[in-house]
Amino acid sequence: MINIKKIGIAFLCLFSIGINASEKDTPTLIKRLVEGGVELQQVFEINEHLTGYSLIEGTNGMVLISVTGTDLVMNGDLLDANGNNMTEVFKTEYLEIPEPDYTAALEILKNDTKYFESPVKSSKKKNSIWVLHDPSCGYCKKAWKYLHVNRWNDYTVNWVPVAALGQTSLEYSAFLLNADSPGKEMTDMINGMKPSEKMIAKAQPFHDQVRINTSVGMKAFNAKGTPAIIVQNEKGVKVLYGFNEAELKKVMSCLLYTSDAADERSRVDLG
Repeated sequence: MINIKKIGIAFLCLFSIGINASEKDTPTLIKRLVEGGVELQQVFEINEHLTGYSLIEGTNGMVLISVTGTDLVMNGDLLDANGNNMTEVFKTEYLEIPEPDYTAALEILKNDTKYFESPVKSSKKKNSIWVLHDPSCGYCKKAWKYLHVNRWNDYTVNWVPVAALGQTSLEYSAFLLNADSPGKEMTDMINGMKPSEKMIAKAQPFHDQVRINTSVGMKAFNAKGTPAIIVQNEKGVKVLYGFNEAELKKVMSCLLYTSDAADERSRVDLG
């Protein structure tokens, strides 16, 4: 995310839009963002008093508005006389955000994290689903019930335990990685079972791996929370954030045959 403090300023104004405004009066803040690696895509004239700047960093974009010829910069909603949010209009017109390619990210996830697979007997042709999942997360539990308990066919479901919600999540995720049958343990936890202090202590050596799972997985897929559900098929890699049963079902219904099963080096046998 582009690191700039948001200023919640809204204007009611009616203006005509021009393009290719002069860049000679670029505000200091814009210059500093560019010097820091943020790409300045376009400079456009909003009216004689306001200039717009579309900026992008990776797959995150924003539009900033300056008072022309000054160092005053606004980050927020700019409204016209009818209450239309022109900032969003400018984003559509002047921002070109590249479609993220998560193929490389998925390879990083396979190689650098530790995970376990739902014991689903798949058909000869497999698709793969990967879930960044926090045992303490309510929506992750819904995803578990939908993907694991239903025992879907034709693809593998791989669970990457992370700690997005603090110490308890760290301990529970480590417990799952240390368990002989993590699938059974996760289902029991959803049904109210809490690991004993002895179980938690025994799994402590896996804390660092959970931290790696969390940092690598969340960063690789730009995930701000859990679950993040990564679907791999022959068309590429699709990432769904949160749990939306209808959306997930739609994606799953389109799954086609993909490449070989996931890297065995990181897989934990569910037993």
